[in-house]
Amino acid sequence: MNTSLFNKLIFRFSTLLFLFGFLAQAYAQAPKWENPEWENPEIFEIDREEPTASFYRYADEKTALENDSWENSLFTNR
Repeated sequence: MNTSLFNKLIFRFSTLLFLFGFLAQAYAQAPKWENPEWENPEIFEIDREEPTASFYRYADEKTALENDSWENSLFTNR
């Protein structure tokens, strides 16, 4: 085996071994998440959107049948 080829292989192997060791050490020192929020029953509104409706309210059925547009409904825009 050629000496320069052997040296290249040793260099590559040692570099990969160093990177693996560095990543393993970084992972081992990462803080452990003992109680994530999705397991906490008291937290239920993270990134929650306001509810919306796909229909309009009317006072009664007669008013709804007479009305041709949503402008006369009880719909309010916030």
